[in-house]
Amino acid sequence: MTGAPTPAHRHPASFRDPAGFVLEQDGRVLRAVHPDAISDMQMLFECGLHDELVAAGMLVPHRKVEQLPPELPVGWAAWEAEKLPIISYPSEWSDAQLRAAALITLEVLRHALRRGMTLKDASAFNVQFCGPRPVFIDLLSFTRLSDDGRWLGYRQFCEHFLGPLAVHRHVPSSQGLPSTSLDGLPLALASATLPTYTWLKPGLMLHIHLHARAAQRANDATLESSVQPARATSPNREAQFGLRLAESLETAVQALAPRSSATSNWSNYRHDNTYSKADEQSKLAFILAAVERAEPRRSVDLGANDGHYARALTARGVACTAVELDAACADAIYESSLAAPHGLLLNTMRVDLANPTPNHGWAGRERASFAQRLRCDLSLSLALIHHLSISRQVPFEAIAAYLVELAPHAIVEYVPPEDPMARQLLAARTGITTSYLETLSADAFRAAFEPHFESLAHSAPLAGGRIVHHFKRRG
Repeated sequence: MTGAPTPAHRHPASFRDPAGFVLEQDGRVLRAVHPDAISDMQMLFECGLHDELVAAGMLVPHRKVEQLPPELPVGWAAWEAEKLPIISYPSEWSDAQLRAAALITLEVLRHALRRGMTLKDASAFNVQFCGPRPVFIDLLSFTRLSDDGRWLGYRQFCEHFLGPLAVHRHVPSSQGLPSTSLDGLPLALASATLPTYTWLKPGLMLHIHLHARAAQRANDATLESSVQPARATSPNREAQFGLRLAESLETAVQALAPRSSATSNWSNYRHDNTYSKADEQSKLAFILAAVERAEPRRSVDLGANDGHYARALTARGVACTAVELDAACADAIYESSLAAPHGLLLNTMRVDLANPTPNHGWAGRERASFAQRLRCDLSLSLALIHHLSISRQVPFEAIAAYLVELAPHAIVEYVPPEDPMARQLLAARTGITTSYLETLSADAFRAAFEPHFESLAHSAPLAGGRIVHHFKRRG
């Protein structure tokens, strides 16, 4: 006998759109649609827009649910979405990813306009990544094109995409500023932050600076008519107007490509360290042997640097999320995944592991934390622990307790305080005592991990006395 289905529950992040909400049931993701919005959904499918976008890889596939869960109100409808393995937030994307998400939003808008539909919003949260490929996920964003042709998502697009991209491009120091905002970057702040010379760039002048000034003078209704380009007068003038606006925004976004020459202190770290070629090969061999023991389906590479080891896992069919804080490294990982043979298995996230994305939004439940979304089978922490323990002063005990929550298997590289790289980090610290150095010892490391993990294997000592361990969660 088959047991009764688990009751469907409403996703805590799904309450802002009166047209519907997301239900989760037995691992399924259902988009519940209010009776007033069903006609828009029917048009989306009947006009061919849904199938066209799915075929182009731009939209998550959906199918109509015939047997509705009893939790759904009478008169509502539902469509089931293909579930994505990894959910990331715009604050966790590299600039290259944010730009790709902006461009696919505009491309989806263009396809919709040609079918007599439009997008009623332009939140960056409407986009997710399947490997390096951005994909639109919000079915309820689609609606019939209005008679006046104005795009109601215009201001939101500028705040979620254009403004942040412009500031990161023209004010590079802003890339390190943390943000969990659900509302993007306010236009006034983006305009005030950008250098004066950006007034000479037509796209930024129109869509950021003049847009921000209009927002200070007028309400939203006047704002939309005062900064959007004049409407066309062709027979299909409403769609033509939207297409012209999308083209103007795309031109502005295309001009904000990440700096190709961007480098950082960490972008060449894997090639500028104390490892010999033999050590590098020995380290990789140990990691791959640990992967064979663990047999993971999904993995996460914490502090991935240039993504070398993440790509090594994907080459063996293991999906991997490469997590890296450094902007240049994160962009490089993402760009390399676009052309890698197994790139569809590689996701990129830009996260500060000493301050990862927390639960946030309404009541602290609207958006889940980094750890809640990154449950996987295997974690890699290579050339990372000493940065957390020395530079960020996170004790080994706290690191072990965090890693055991992320995955049942952990590959962890221990770096002793005598290692040249560790000595550089210690040189930047004050108050280094003998008792403090003992907290960084190999004995302290093993004692911190022992309550949480059993040791399955460890490598022979590498350069600087480093040792790579394969741990398995106890119980």
